[in-house]
Amino acid sequence: MKYVLTVLAFIVFTAGSTNAQTAQRTAPTIQDQATQKQGLLVNKLGLNQTQATKIYHLYVQALTDKKTALDKYKVDHDETAKKNSISSIKSDIDARMKLILTADQYVNFKKMQASEK
Repeated sequence: MKYVLTVLAFIVFTAGSTNAQTAQRTAPTIQDQATQKQGLLVNKLGLNQTQATKIYHLYVQALTDKKTALDKYKVDHDETAKKNSISSIKSDIDARMKLILTADQYVNFKKMQASEK
C-alpha cells in the first residue's frame, strides 16, 4: 500500500511539474526565427558570411512584415487581402534570395522549398 501511494504521489508531482514547464514556454522572437532560418540555409546551401548576414536581415524584415500583416487582418478579417499580403511577402523573399544566392544555391533553395510543401 505504501508503494502504491508513493508511485501515485510521484505521478501527481511529475504531472504538475511538467505542466509548469509547459506554461513557461514562450514563442520564439522574430530574431530567433530569422537566426534559425539563417542557420538552416547556411548548412544546406553553404552560404558565406556576407550571404548569411543578408539572409538574416531579409528574414527579420519579412517576418516583421508578416506579423504586421497578420495583426492587421486579425482586426479587418479580410482573408483575401491577408492572402495577397502574405503572397507579396513570399514573392519579395524569393526575388531578394535570387539576388543574394548564386545560381546553384538558388536552385537548391527552390528544391528545399518544394520539399517543405
